[in-house]
Amino acid sequence: MVSWPDSVVKISPAPKDRAATAQAIQVLESMFHGLESGNFRSTRIGDPLLPAFTAFVRSSKSAAAAWHGLSNAATCHWKRMDKVSEFALKTQFSKVNRLIETATSVSPADRKVLLAELDQYSVSLSRVMDEEAAAAAKAKGARARPRTAGADIADINQRTAEALLDMQRKLGAGAAQQNAALVQRAFMGRMRQLETAGMALSGTDRILLTAHKKFSDAVGSSRQAEWTRVWSFLGGTGKGAPTPGAIKAEIREFDRLAEGFAKSPDPDTQINLFKAMEAQKKSSIHSRLKGKILGEMFAQHWDDWKFHIDAYEDLAKDAARALGPEWSVLKVYGDLRLGSKEYLDQAILLVKERLASERASSVPLAKLFLGVQVKVESVNSSLEQTLNDIVREAASSALEIERADGPNTLFRLIPSLPGETAHRWVLNAAESDFPDSELKRLIESRVTLHQNTMPMTLEEFNLLAHALMRAAADVL
Repeated sequence: MVSWPDSVVKISPAPKDRAATAQAIQVLESMFHGLESGNFRSTRIGDPLLPAFTAFVRSSKSAAAAWHGLSNAATCHWKRMDKVSEFALKTQFSKVNRLIETATSVSPADRKVLLAELDQYSVSLSRVMDEEAAAAAKAKGARARPRTAGADIADINQRTAEALLDMQRKLGAGAAQQNAALVQRAFMGRMRQLETAGMALSGTDRILLTAHKKFSDAVGSSRQAEWTRVWSFLGGTGKGAPTPGAIKAEIREFDRLAEGFAKSPDPDTQINLFKAMEAQKKSSIHSRLKGKILGEMFAQHWDDWKFHIDAYEDLAKDAARALGPEWSVLKVYGDLRLGSKEYLDQAILLVKERLASERASSVPLAKLFLGVQVKVESVNSSLEQTLNDIVREAASSALEIERADGPNTLFRLIPSLPGETAHRWVLNAAESDFPDSELKRLIESRVTLHQNTMPMTLEEFNLLAHALMRAAADVL
């Protein structure tokens, strides 16, 4: 509910104060002085509705402020008659309706009368505005379609509900952005605290501080647009973002296990609890944060890899020129999907967006030149994924690039011809192991997969992700 300053509406709450009653009547008469001005005022504002109006306006400052807002919104809409003022008027109608329905100090009979009066007013005001719009259109020599409100109360209620839902969505987005700012402030405050602690740091805190410095040096602490991806995920606005309650639940479970580990004198129990704590690091939220968010961000800005991918981009330009003048190079970071399933984390594509021999609406063509996977996990699954991707590339041609700031882009992936081989890389965190069975499969398949180890360990990614989640759990 909007909080109004005392200077806007001054209503005394005393139910039997004659001065307050006179003041309420004066406020009503000054606010609602006729339909022709656009202000809210029934033609039956006197007896018997005046007691009901007075009781509601005097029930709370919120009620008086809402009534005052409804009057102003009606006046504004009468003058402007556009979608913005219409939305404002619908919002005020909804607000006053909710307050009337929950006004316990107003009798049920008075509440019913007031709600009916609101419906009657909305119909009357809409009819007047319809006539005004028709007259304005006629004066301009146009036969514009009149406003559709008319006397359809059901339509008014439906549009009011839609406006309210839209307002709630906007408020929800604003709240999520505020959550992201709170998480950012809490986490950065924790890092500053560790930086000034000196020799008092524990081993875990020292590793965490090192991880944060490595990550910030790679990504750039001043690149607010890059860090926004982290804050949005933890604040609830990013793609696949968890709820604050889910983050809190994971942190509580981890703390419960850690407390049991510290208190238990039994070595076997401690081992089991330690295993459970390690398993907690593989939860869906923790895994997505350290892999899809932190890991991919680090890989994208890691200087060593940037030199590699820039060189591949130059090679791709040569390959595109060999294919013809309509082919170009597209470098992609982020989410790629092949046949509606997750595909690569980075890619360089050769694309042909204009198809001269086909319909203009045809899906553009794409050939995979470079495919990159980013893995932040103890058992590296890139070998298995590479072999599966090769099978999928031959079976499915729908390649979709998901965009966070716009519509997704769809391509038709062309399979590699005999003798053609896409370059494939995996960038993994240090301490990541490759299963022997998958290595054997890869060797037997004669597929070449290049590998590079990022200068951040798996434990550093784990601690950084956990610290970010704890910051979110503490402030949300």
